[in-house]
Amino acid sequence: MTIPIEDVAATPVREVGGQVVRVRDVAQVQWAEQKAQHLTRFNGKRAVFVTVAQKDGADVGKVTRGIETQLAEFEKTLPGGVKLERGFFQARNVEHRLGNLFRDFGIALGLVIITLLPLGLRASGVVMVSIPLSLLIGLAALQALGFTVNQLFIAGFVLSLGLLVDDSIVVTADASARLERALDLPPGYNWSLGGQAEAQSESFSGLGAAMLVAIFGILAVLVLEFGKFKTALVVAGVIPLGLFGAVAALWLTGNSLSFTATIGLIALIGIEVKNSILLVDFTEQLRRQGVGLREAIERAGEVRFLPVLLTSVTAIFGLLPLALERSGLYSPLAIAIMGGLVTSTFLSRVATPVTYWLLSRGERDEATA
Repeated sequence: MTIPIEDVAATPVREVGGQVVRVRDVAQVQWAEQKAQHLTRFNGKRAVFVTVAQKDGADVGKVTRGIETQLAEFEKTLPGGVKLERGFFQARNVEHRLGNLFRDFGIALGLVIITLLPLGLRASGVVMVSIPLSLLIGLAALQALGFTVNQLFIAGFVLSLGLLVDDSIVVTADASARLERALDLPPGYNWSLGGQAEAQSESFSGLGAAMLVAIFGILAVLVLEFGKFKTALVVAGVIPLGLFGAVAALWLTGNSLSFTATIGLIALIGIEVKNSILLVDFTEQLRRQGVGLREAIERAGEVRFLPVLLTSVTAIFGLLPLALERSGLYSPLAIAIMGGLVTSTFLSRVATPVTYWLLSRGERDEATA
C-alpha cells in the first residue's frame, strides 16, 4: 500500500499557540529520486539496518523487552517477501556473558591458584581473598552511580582482576621476603603475624589515540619518578615487545584489531610497564647502595624475575577461558593481552637489562668511584 504524498505533507509535527505545524509548513514534500550511496546486505541479502540505542541510565533488559514486543507487532504488518531479522541484542550478549561468568570465574580462580603455589599457601590465600572483594566493590560502585551491567563493565572487570592479581603478587612477594629476613633476629626474639594478617592466615589454614595518550602519559610519569629520561626509556622499552606479541597473536588466531582488542593493548601496556618498573627500580636501588652496574643488573634480574613471571602466567591463565570461548567481542581482548605478555615477559628478560646497561655504561659508576 502506497501512502499518498498529500498525507505525508499533512502529518502534524507539533502544536504552537493553538496552531498545528505540519510537515508541509517546514519542508517541501515531493516525489524525488536519488542515486543510492550505500548498499546494505544481511546474510547476503539486500537489507535496511535499523538501530535502537538506550538512553543513559536506562535498563538495557527492559528496553530490549519493550523493543521485542513492538517488533512482534510490526512484523505482522510486513508485506510478503519482506522479513524482519534481529541482528544483535546487547541484552542477550550480556545475559550470555553473565550466565557463563561463574563458570569462567571458577576456572580462572583454579588456574590462578595453581600459578600462585610457588608463593606459598598463605600468600596465595591473601591474593585470592582480594578477588571476590574487588568484585563486590565494583558492583556496589556501579549500582551507586546508577549504571547497569553491560559489555564494557564485563570487559573492565576482567582487566581489573588482572591488574589486581598483579599488584597483589608484587606486594605479597615483597612482604614475604621482608618477613623471611626478619627471622635473622638475635636469640630470645621472634616474630609472628598479627591483626588482619593473622586473621587471613587463620582463615586460609583450614581477577589508536588512547594508546598514544597512554604511552606519552606513562613516559611523563616515568621521567618524574626516576628523574632521568634514559631510565624512563628503559622502562618503556618493553612496550614494543608486548605490542608485537599481541598483534602476532591476533593475526595467528584470525582476529582483527577491534575496539575491545585495543582496550586489551592499553591494559597490556600498563601491565608491561609495571613489570619493567619492578626490575629497573630495584636496579636503581642497588646502585644507590654502592653496587656496581653489572652486578646490580644481574642481581635485579635474579630477584625480580619470579614475581614478574608469576604475574604474567597468572594473567594468562585467568584470561584463558575468555580466549577459548571464541567470542567475537571479548576473545580478541584476552588474546591480545595473552600474546603480549608471553613475548614481553621472556624478551624483556634480555632486552631490559641490555638496554639499561647500554644507556648507563657511560655514566659515572658511583659504586667504583
